[in-house]
Amino acid sequence: MVGHYFAVALLNFRKAPFATFANVAVLGLGLAAFIAAYAVIGFWDRAERHFANADRTFVISSRIEQAGNVVLRETAATNSYAASYLRTDYPQIEAVARAVSLGPNVPVAAGDRAMRLTAVGVGPEFLDIFDLAFAAGDPRGALREPRSVVLTRQTAQSLFGTEDPLGHVVQFGTAIDATVTGVVDDIPEPSHFGRSTTASMHFDLLTSMDVVDRYRNNSGAGPENWFGIVGPTYLLLPADGSLTARTLAGDLDGFVARHMPAEIAKFASLQLRLVPLPRMLALDADAALLGGDRSIVALLWMLGGLVLVVACVNYASLAAARASRRVHEVGVRKAIGAGAADVLRQHLLEAGLMTAAALLLGVLGVRAIAPAVRASAGIDLDMALSFEPGPVVFLAVLAVTVTLLAGAYPAFVLARVRPIFALRAPRLRVGRKVFLSLLVGVQFAAANVLLITTIVVYLQNQEVRRMGRALAADPLVVIENSSDAGTLVDSDTLHNELLRLPRVRGVTETARALLPSQSLPLARSSDAGESPRPVNEYQISYEYPSVVGQAVLAGRVFERGRDEPGRSRIVVNRAFVGAFGLGSPERAVGAIVYVPKSYMMSIGVGDAAQPREIIGVLADKSFDPLDIGPAMYRLSDQRIFTIVKIERDDAAAALADIDALWKRLAPAIAVQRWFADELFDEQHSESFRVGYVFTALGMFAMLIATVGLFAMAQVIAARRVREIGVRKVLGAATTEIVAMLLRSFSMPVVVASVGAWPIALIVLRHYLDRYVSAIHLDAVPFVAGSAIVVVIAWLAVGAQTLRAARAAPADVLRQE
Repeated sequence: MVGHYFAVALLNFRKAPFATFANVAVLGLGLAAFIAAYAVIGFWDRAERHFANADRTFVISSRIEQAGNVVLRETAATNSYAASYLRTDYPQIEAVARAVSLGPNVPVAAGDRAMRLTAVGVGPEFLDIFDLAFAAGDPRGALREPRSVVLTRQTAQSLFGTEDPLGHVVQFGTAIDATVTGVVDDIPEPSHFGRSTTASMHFDLLTSMDVVDRYRNNSGAGPENWFGIVGPTYLLLPADGSLTARTLAGDLDGFVARHMPAEIAKFASLQLRLVPLPRMLALDADAALLGGDRSIVALLWMLGGLVLVVACVNYASLAAARASRRVHEVGVRKAIGAGAADVLRQHLLEAGLMTAAALLLGVLGVRAIAPAVRASAGIDLDMALSFEPGPVVFLAVLAVTVTLLAGAYPAFVLARVRPIFALRAPRLRVGRKVFLSLLVGVQFAAANVLLITTIVVYLQNQEVRRMGRALAADPLVVIENSSDAGTLVDSDTLHNELLRLPRVRGVTETARALLPSQSLPLARSSDAGESPRPVNEYQISYEYPSVVGQAVLAGRVFERGRDEPGRSRIVVNRAFVGAFGLGSPERAVGAIVYVPKSYMMSIGVGDAAQPREIIGVLADKSFDPLDIGPAMYRLSDQRIFTIVKIERDDAAAALADIDALWKRLAPAIAVQRWFADELFDEQHSESFRVGYVFTALGMFAMLIATVGLFAMAQVIAARRVREIGVRKVLGAATTEIVAMLLRSFSMPVVVASVGAWPIALIVLRHYLDRYVSAIHLDAVPFVAGSAIVVVIAWLAVGAQTLRAARAAPADVLRQE
């Protein structure tokens, strides 16, 4: 019997090759989207499993709220003090280690070889937690001695060639020497130490923590800043279960209450959470792609599932359309003894065969794009599609589920057909018209949500790119000149020498490249009862507004000989004036705002509210599309980045002059510079990737839904063929018939498209909330998306509609 089912299935596939191919292709697209989401999530779920202690290792995450506002969304990092207090409070913990990234451009030299590398400082127990694969050196003591460094094999080869690096000295900048005590092989993927785009702690070398302190000039003196989040804190819980993750997680609120002073707690709340190490990479992705507090895993499942649902509904529509042509076959089979169960099994088997073919197509499609994803994002999709029990079970369950979801409706409808009605005519109405219209409507509702989202994401990304292009109008070159990096290039010397270059039009300095240095709370009065609001603080040098092109609206900016680096005088932007109710820019000049007492105590620089006098107001300008809000600028002596305004018409020559000057001032250190627009694009590349994902999914869903319209066209044309013949006999023109049929096709599409608007609005509100400079969300994207859907629907069914309208009445009515 099963062989007969297969024979009939293959015969029907041969009789309708185009319909079979369309079903397999569109279902394959939907499955590819869902399988790709599974593969990405599976890659993250496998993170850190290669470490022997992964199941007992946890990371402390932090979240900070102030006056009901989230200052820091959940991030897998803590302050510098939590580790030592955890060791004291919970002596059962087997190992505790901090890690602090020094950044991706640390100047490191060995002899005459100099490079810019990614360095991470770690605590002495780091290697007790992570069993790194040592190619040379003793892992038990490699980082326990002061000024010790462990290199990756690739870094060791770059710095020392074939020479044994153990015992040799590497130099950080020009001031710090460290001895090589070990060489490790590359970290197996996936890992938050790896090279995927969301990995937060990738490294070329590891150093002992004292190197970090010397590199950053950390004296260790002063009060504890509980809100200074610097890097992850790793915990290895005991194997004997004397301290469980559940117990520790439940006591973290009490831990904060015991150690954070009450006055500091009044300023803001610090929430600590225990995160399993294997969850670390996904948490990094949440922070990198969605800003934290939102799950990228949930988003991927939702988007992949949405496309798959569209594909399944499309399959059901196409199968229902084909079913109207197979009722005669079903009638004959039932007349000679086949039961409803036989017909049901036959059609579910056919659905299963097409699902299997589509599943194979989807897996092959994901494997085809895997190299590109691995190269661009560092995510290995093949890893989650291996022949292991987990992926095999997932694909099997997916195949069964899709078969039932997609094939059940037409199978059950055909199984219920009565032979007497099936044999009366070659075609009968199969299924209810309302239900078939609902199937098409669901497809286009989902497709329209993705299409509208794609339009808005595109417009928002264009706004971001517009900000980046504006930076190129008056080219700005950003040079990293951190004294921490040991360049020994005096910032004043560099400033003055740059101004001597013929193609340089302005020079200034900042503490952070184009971005705020920190978020600082400010209030209108010194009253402790007034709730402060967070403000972006930019630490700048003289001439900053003129160099970056920020207009002065009122008052003045910092002037040489008149203002010295300090905290008492500030310049604010126009948004600050509005946020604090200061009236006009002119009225804001001379106003006093205050840093709250609780914050001053939290950073240990005083026990009273500190006043800040506004001396000037600037126009709103930001290099961060996620954060254009109230901003204050203060004169700072932290001049880590030098910003150079150069001539637009001869940028290449200006860069050559800058490079030559740097070579003369710091011959042993490679210059680290970027154009401001390049730096901008790099900082916001993740936003663009989100746009690409929505675009791809939107195209997938629209393609699937468009193919589904062929089913609707076949069903409606088949059902209304007699009506069309009668109308034509009575004098109806072909154009009138076409208009009538297009209205029938358009109605479920239009209703579904408009019905999708509230869902799209909710999704887009969440997306645009990330941007302080979000585009204005009006009706245009919604109307445009629905119009595009309707036009695509007309194009998709136009040929079928025209063919039905041109049918000769004699050919249609001779069967009656």
